[in-house]
Amino acid sequence: METKERIEPIDVEQPDPARAPGSVLQLVRARIAQHVRFHPREAAALAVLGLLLLTGAGLAYARARPAAGVAPPAGAVSSSASPAASAAANTIVVDVVGAVRKPGVYDFAQGARVIDAVRAAGGFLRDAEPQAINLARPLVDGEQVVVQKKGESPAAAAPAGAGSAQQPGGKVNINSATESDFENLPGIGPVLAQKIVDYRDQHGPFRSIQDLMKVSGIGQKKFDSLQAYVTV
Repeated sequence: METKERIEPIDVEQPDPARAPGSVLQLVRARIAQHVRFHPREAAALAVLGLLLLTGAGLAYARARPAAGVAPPAGAVSSSASPAASAAANTIVVDVVGAVRKPGVYDFAQGARVIDAVRAAGGFLRDAEPQAINLARPLVDGEQVVVQKKGESPAAAAPAGAGSAQQPGGKVNINSATESDFENLPGIGPVLAQKIVDYRDQHGPFRSIQDLMKVSGIGQKKFDSLQAYVTV
């Protein structure tokens, strides 16, 4: 008679899902299954959703965090300008010549006037003609301020080549003169100089110097004081 061996059942230890090798997805599924009873498909869907949320949060954090050592965009300008550059932008340079004590080139702040240029150059000489120049006129960067002597014409007081409106005979051509040229004539201020230029622009070139009397503000007396200094 055969004797049958009795086979004892062997307990096989089930692997811990948290420790078993596998993907992150398997780990998430195992954790969810420990706490909530879902259908396997539902658990898998939740695991995928959780993984997607974690991945999205990681990407958002990486994008929001500034990269170390990244240079500013090309063309970016510093919020504070150089003090030297600011000072240069607010400075004008003027050449002062003629009947002044210290002729030369001087720097002025924006808004300075002819009187400031004369003072910087040491003031008028004894034979200067202050009435021949508009002392209240604002200075322009790069201009030349010419101070006449008594009895001297504007062209004679200015160095050669100082202005294209000045003729070889020492007179100012009223058909090519600028407002600044007119202001250097005796008795002509910025308002009257503007009127002369406006009249010329509207009616065309002057045919004779007598046409200046057609400009509002220039009568016979004013013309008599100008005719020695102008030409066409």
